[in-house]
Amino acid sequence: MRSVIGLMVHQCRFMGGARVLAATAAICIAGLPAPLWGQWACTSVLCTTAGNVGIGTTTATTPLQLGTWFLPLHWNPASPPLPTKLLINDQPTTMSRQEQATLLVSLQPNPSGNSPAQYYGLFEQTSVPSSSTVTYSELGGGIVRDIYWGSGNVSDMYGLMVSAFNDGTASVSTIAGMLAQAGIGSNNPTATVTNSYALSAYSYNSSTNGTIANEYGLYSQADNSGTVTNGYGLYITGFATGGTHTNTPFDIYAADTGAYNYLAGNVGIGTTNPQYPLAVNGTIQAKVRQAITSIQIAPTTR
Repeated sequence: MRSVIGLMVHQCRFMGGARVLAATAAICIAGLPAPLWGQWACTSVLCTTAGNVGIGTTTATTPLQLGTWFLPLHWNPASPPLPTKLLINDQPTTMSRQEQATLLVSLQPNPSGNSPAQYYGLFEQTSVPSSSTVTYSELGGGIVRDIYWGSGNVSDMYGLMVSAFNDGTASVSTIAGMLAQAGIGSNNPTATVTNSYALSAYSYNSSTNGTIANEYGLYSQADNSGTVTNGYGLYITGFATGGTHTNTPFDIYAADTGAYNYLAGNVGIGTTNPQYPLAVNGTIQAKVRQAITSIQIAPTTR
């Protein structure tokens, strides 16, 4: 059982025995299935025996630990740390600059050939083999949890901030700050899913003494200082053709019957150029429960 941690080192010294290894390579530690070993060029530094490697600590509790373990704020002391292969601990007391990171991954690809290569600054994959029969309460590729316990003010706080920009001179077909996919793959067509969310957003206030000025389940904003051919604050392509829908699919479905819906400007149904607060190009069918005091019908040009 072997795995790869992509941490580049120039001098790596293992003092567990008489041997001292020094090389420029990635550190290979136990953890991943053996078939993955052949996909990586990592042979200069190899740990073949059980043990932990610590950098900045003499009491490593994981195969690779950076820094000394400390108990996170409001962590239950009776609960042990999460089992992990790589443990990074950072508890800075000073800020050397405005921006500071515990883990920085930098990728600057510059291949010599014009090959259709794919480069990722960070690639994570969680795969459960088909032989597994364990029932999981939760299974995810990653969890980002940021909690602020301080008493000073914070201007902006992000659980996850993702950015994608084209600052070059060439063209990019599609840029997505975040690409979310969820559902059933093509490997097992007999699988079932109760609820499939490509993107699930949940904003809440669980404190009876807490105050939120503006709460948004989903907030979307588009800015432009140059030229945009077509602009959409929210664009829904709808369900692709094919497959079977037991019930009628909806592009937009508001399930809260007690809520209000507000749309500023003009709304067009069947037209992309509405000239009135509500412009309908087509037949209207309505079940009137309250008298309509004013209605304006635009003349039709034949």
